[in-house]
Amino acid sequence: MAEPGIHISVLAEYECFPLWRHDADGMANLSPAELGLPHKLANDLLVWSEDYERTLNTSDPGASGFADAQAEAGFIARGRALTARVAAALGPAVTVEFDPGV
Repeated sequence: MAEPGIHISVLAEYECFPLWRHDADGMANLSPAELGLPHKLANDLLVWSEDYERTLNTSDPGASGFADAQAEAGFIARGRALTARVAAALGPAVTVEFDPGV
C-alpha cells in the first residue's frame, strides 16, 4: 500500500503503466500492483491504459490519437472515474490527481 503523504497521478502514456508517483526527483512510473490496489481497480486501470495504447500509430506517431472528440471525451471521463476510485482505495493521506494528458 502507498505510504501517507505521497502524490500520485493517473495519466495514460504510451508503453507505460497509468500511475505516476511525484517526488523530489521527478515522476516515477508505477504498476497498480506496486500501490497494492484492489484487483478489480488494478485491472480497470490497465484496460483503460490499453485503450489509450491502441491510439498509437506506430508508422506515424504524429497521427496518433482518438478517432474523434467523443471517443476522447469518453476516455477522459473514464480516467476521472478511475482517479476517484484510486483516491478512495489509497485514502485521504495520499494525494491523487487526474492528468488527462491527451
